[in-house]
Amino acid sequence: MCSESSQFEPQEPSPGRAPHRPAGRPGGAQPKSDGTRHREEVVGRGSGGTAGGPPAFDASGVKDSAIVFTSDAGNREGEPSNTPSQKTTTGGEDWLSVNFYVDFSDFDELSEQLNLAQAAAVDLDSKGSSDETPVFHDEIELCGIRFIVAPRGARLGGGRKALGMKWRLQSEHGLSVLIANMPAAHKTVPNVNVVATSLPLMQLGFDAAWALMQDYVEALGGERSRNKLSRVDACVDLPDVSVEDFCTPFAKDWIVSRARQRDLYESGVFLSSHKAGRISTGFAVGKSPLRLRVYDKLIESRRSPEKLALLEARRWGYMPEKATRVEIQLSRAKLKQYGVDTVEDWIAKRATIVDQLTCNWFRLTDGPVDRNHANRTPTHPVWKEAREAFFQWCKGARNMVLEPLPKLHVDMSKQMKQIVGMFIGIFARIGKPISDNAMFFREVEFAVRDIVGKRDMCAEVQRRALETFVNSSTIDRRDSDDKF
Repeated sequence: MCSESSQFEPQEPSPGRAPHRPAGRPGGAQPKSDGTRHREEVVGRGSGGTAGGPPAFDASGVKDSAIVFTSDAGNREGEPSNTPSQKTTTGGEDWLSVNFYVDFSDFDELSEQLNLAQAAAVDLDSKGSSDETPVFHDEIELCGIRFIVAPRGARLGGGRKALGMKWRLQSEHGLSVLIANMPAAHKTVPNVNVVATSLPLMQLGFDAAWALMQDYVEALGGERSRNKLSRVDACVDLPDVSVEDFCTPFAKDWIVSRARQRDLYESGVFLSSHKAGRISTGFAVGKSPLRLRVYDKLIESRRSPEKLALLEARRWGYMPEKATRVEIQLSRAKLKQYGVDTVEDWIAKRATIVDQLTCNWFRLTDGPVDRNHANRTPTHPVWKEAREAFFQWCKGARNMVLEPLPKLHVDMSKQMKQIVGMFIGIFARIGKPISDNAMFFREVEFAVRDIVGKRDMCAEVQRRALETFVNSSTIDRRDSDDKF
């Protein structure tokens, strides 16, 4: 299964319009109704919701009329209006990756359909471009939702224990779906992953994107036992705020931060320090699983007219002369430390998490910092503005308890029994007399001491823990899917 996979990196969908989907909850799988129909790839609909999604979502209710993609986006004549649209929001989730644990009702039928579409996708790839429009047999339709099946699967997670997901699908709404060749949910290993990237989240909104994810699982003929949030990015967009307002205090070290890694972006190049004559376009603090990015959103989105149009319609409300994005990226390891296991946990605790991160983990200060009394240094006005923008969209209590998720018990009794059995066999073969348990323990200790010798077992255990993705200083037992 892994040999058929490639590293998974969801791509932003190309612009277009998805066909309307029949109303109501999806039922069982069904074949694509029109095999000669041309493929329609779409911009997904995106971030800005303020609460958890409903149990289902009818895509026919989404209206795109408020967004018109034009070639002159960002290059308009005359003075832009500075009156935001009533449909705008200050920010939202910019990335949402969710793992599902699913029990499929008829996995054989589903896998056969996916295999046929995957083979057709391979065939399309091999033929290359043609003067004639091909028949797109790589498309499938499940309960009125159209998907394109990729020629090969992908890997979920990183490192030696990454999962090979056999099938990779792109939905008509711009969301990416990975499906493992597993008909039933495993206790610690997900068999479905769904990712919503920036464009779908910005156009749809968080609520609708989350509801669609749940609908997809049902359209595949599956029953969700649970979900686990793998990664989420939270962001705010600040029109008419220059990124230089953030970079200037950052360059002067007017910061209070618990992060050790800091970097600057200059003219779109990732660098670690300023260069004379270069324009700063942002900075980054921290690294995975917790990373903060502040950057010029106008420069970043100039090459994507559809993204620029969505930003104008959903975030800014008009085309500003300057705009800054503040973005916080949280992966599962950090989410677990804040007590976030599921999407529902994130919805309940995100306001508290954002409050903690933008106050205690990192903040810009309004002047030099007294390192002996850092908490006395006032917060910079531009950072206060960013914090307020976060709280405008992630409404909710800021006093939620952020206790780490409980560590799961790992039963090592079988391995310990094997070790005891090995010592029994060794002592029996060499004729070692054992009169009682005390003597057995003593002889085991002598044998282990002889083997260890002068080796530094503390260093070796810490190294092995690092190689197996375990932080031995904070985690004694772990769930085997922490990396996802």
